[in-house]
Amino acid sequence: MPLSWDELEQIRGRKDWRIPVPPTCPRCNYILLGLPEQRCPECGHGFDWLLVRRRAGRIWSAVNTLRHANRDARVGLKIIGAGWGLWLLVALPVILRVGQVSLAACFLRVLIGCAALLGFVLCAQVLNVRRVPPWARRYIEGEPPRLWMGIAGVSLSLLLIVADVVIG
Repeated sequence: MPLSWDELEQIRGRKDWRIPVPPTCPRCNYILLGLPEQRCPECGHGFDWLLVRRRAGRIWSAVNTLRHANRDARVGLKIIGAGWGLWLLVALPVILRVGQVSLAACFLRVLIGCAALLGFVLCAQVLNVRRVPPWARRYIEGEPPRLWMGIAGVSLSLLLIVADVVIG
């Protein structure tokens, strides 16, 4: 007879904890390992081990997504910079009124939009640090996420989209 994931979670003992983030109380973040009953000794909140395990899994997943957030934001800023360079290539003839809209300019505008969108997504990764509770941020490997890179990248990509629409 096959078992569901929930039934397997109930069979597995509380001491069989495989996630690097410790199980914590959802209300006060007290570490719950080794407790004889399902009540937090710090705040008195009753809890369910299945929900505590799922919460720890979500926190660990968020920590893992931040592992390469700074690298992604740097790549995103470079892509946005390239998008701004392409925008200047397309926008200068329009601003100076010396050229006509060509097929190449339309293709470059599509590339500008793609660069802005990709840069936005890559830079926004840094902003996911808000999903990790302050006590769990010590589990992030490497340097902590740089929020200024995420905010700058998101802002520059949105400005690039607006500039591309206004000039077009």
